[in-house]
Amino acid sequence: MHLFSIHYLPQINYLKALLNADEIKFEMEEHFQRQTYRNRCEIYTADGMHKLVVPIDHSQSKEGRSRMRDVRIAYADNWQLQHKRTIQSAYQSSSYYEYFEAEFNTLFDKKYHFLVDFNLAALEMIHSFLKLPLQFSMTNEYFRTPKDMIDSRETFTSNNHEVKKEYYQVFQTKKGFIGNLSSIDLLFNLGPKGLLEYIK
Repeated sequence: MHLFSIHYLPQINYLKALLNADEIKFEMEEHFQRQTYRNRCEIYTADGMHKLVVPIDHSQSKEGRSRMRDVRIAYADNWQLQHKRTIQSAYQSSSYYEYFEAEFNTLFDKKYHFLVDFNLAALEMIHSFLKLPLQFSMTNEYFRTPKDMIDSRETFTSNNHEVKKEYYQVFQTKKGFIGNLSSIDLLFNLGPKGLLEYIK
């Protein structure tokens, strides 16, 4: 069993680990950590690497700390429209964007109260494109050093954008190749079959 934190439109390396895991358990009891991929992802725009951040409502957290399952999304600003438009601008000329645009619009048009629900909906959407069901369980207590589980909670907290194998990216000729971006970069540029072949 592999223990994962739940990330937003996760990195390619995270998705690879998720798809290769024999059994998945998502961490729900850890304290939310700011400046991590739990509420942000990185995509490739005309200006280079760009971070998309889901804003968090900290007004209901105790002493600024909340369990991951309790973290609420803030809607003071229309971040959903911003994310949708940024993704469209970045990938509308890619080979596969038009095939998945409607599903992404549906994801961003719905207001989720909790970050984990939104992240899981995004993960399940990506898995549906790959025609692979996302089967998982969730923790109901916190394990500092979990037994009988491979702990991947902190494996994907930083990103050096290492280049293991290049693939076509829309703005590559202008800015060069950027590795290990959000898995949607692979999806829009290579399609589901190409994504699966790449991460193998």
